[in-house]
Amino acid sequence: MTTITAVIVTHNRVDKLRHAVNAAMHESFDKIIVVDNASNDGTANYLAQISDDRLQVITLPTNTGGAGGFHHGVTATANADWLVLFDDDAHPTPGSIDLFRALTENLETNIGAIAARVDLPDGTPCEMNKPLINPFWGMSKRAWAALRHGRKGFTVDNAQEIDAATFVGFFLNGQVARSMGPPEADLFLYSDDILYSLSMRRAGWHIRYEPDIRFYHDCETLRSGGAYRPLWKNYYTIRNGTFVAKMAAGYLAPVAMIYLLMIWTRRGMSLNGVERRQYFQIFRKAIIDGIRGKRGPISSGCRNSANQ
Repeated sequence: MTTITAVIVTHNRVDKLRHAVNAAMHESFDKIIVVDNASNDGTANYLAQISDDRLQVITLPTNTGGAGGFHHGVTATANADWLVLFDDDAHPTPGSIDLFRALTENLETNIGAIAARVDLPDGTPCEMNKPLINPFWGMSKRAWAALRHGRKGFTVDNAQEIDAATFVGFFLNGQVARSMGPPEADLFLYSDDILYSLSMRRAGWHIRYEPDIRFYHDCETLRSGGAYRPLWKNYYTIRNGTFVAKMAAGYLAPVAMIYLLMIWTRRGMSLNGVERRQYFQIFRKAIIDGIRGKRGPISSGCRNSANQ
């Protein structure tokens, strides 16, 4: 029988984690792994009270971010047939794991991952979790649409082949985890999933989007104008975005960077006063660090100055 393991990464969001774990326990997971990123909000006490034999907790001594959490979670569970990765503010809709389990019975052997449809709690598609088509790997109509419209141009209702997806409702083939290893830990936040997906595609694995398999994501990171909140999170999406541009576009990376710089600049210009100044301070540091290939977390001083 196909073994399916949930991998949930959490840090100081015990109220959201309760909902995620409760939803997971009502699904047909064989194991539920929670990676606790050094939480100090009562997460450990909550998890210790759960009497479900499927639950296993991995407690990390320091906060390694989502990237570090998924790195450790995938490392610990790579012997499963399939791993289902999601954050503590996300959860599968009822019956989704049974749908996936049935899907695996006739799945091609070259499928390395299945990406679920991800909606906000109100049922509308979550823009930041829409899958990606890499426009630099082909000249199809889909590729041109991706170049022109980005995630907004992705049609969420149609099952299709994709090039990358986020670690929210990301069903990872255990063979991929064993052959490629876990996602990169040193990115801390954001783009670890996109870079891992692109690496899978380069290695010959296929990724499929299946809209009948659904997750909800109660995400508070984005507000109007597109700037990430708190503002320090923009450092990671910009810095790590430079790594994505290099991998996705190759020798056309400068073209990809111009496109991304326009997006990131527009986000900053949507802010006012002190916030705009803080954003562009982060913006400059992130671009420099990205060009230099710097990994790891942002300095505490920079984070505290932009803790909005």
